[in-house]
Amino acid sequence: MKFKDARISFIDWLRFIKNKSPKTEEQYSRHLLKLEDYLISLDKSELDVEDLTLKIVNDFRIYIRKSAKKPISTKTANAYMITIRAFLKYLEKQLKTEYKQDAEDCLLIFNKLKEIHNGHVWSSNWAQLVSTIFKGFPSDDRRFEPTDIGRI
Repeated sequence: MKFKDARISFIDWLRFIKNKSPKTEEQYSRHLLKLEDYLISLDKSELDVEDLTLKIVNDFRIYIRKSAKKPISTKTANAYMITIRAFLKYLEKQLKTEYKQDAEDCLLIFNKLKEIHNGHVWSSNWAQLVSTIFKGFPSDDRRFEPTDIGRI
């Protein structure tokens, strides 16, 4: 999966599935856009997320400290790393599990619903097409898979 597509899916997941606050979504989006700009500056705009290495992330950390108009604090630099960590955990859980195909199918369903409804995905539409499977308590682990209707 290309970085840009993964970034968009992650932000949508934060908004619609995890129901994060608009400020969190805004901050994570800003941080990942900055990482995308950095990748473009390296001529790696078409980078697959599987090719995102520790060296790239470490170099990005140095880049954000040096490229800022005014020096950023260590706390701000750490906030970028927290965003990247959350992004990578999302990718690991949603796309790198034994349920990879289900996760990709759910993303396709989600993106199609978003396209049909002019950027909005209503839970009433989503719930008919995708089922949520919980392992343990709902906050512990969940995965999504298309329902029979969603697979059509």
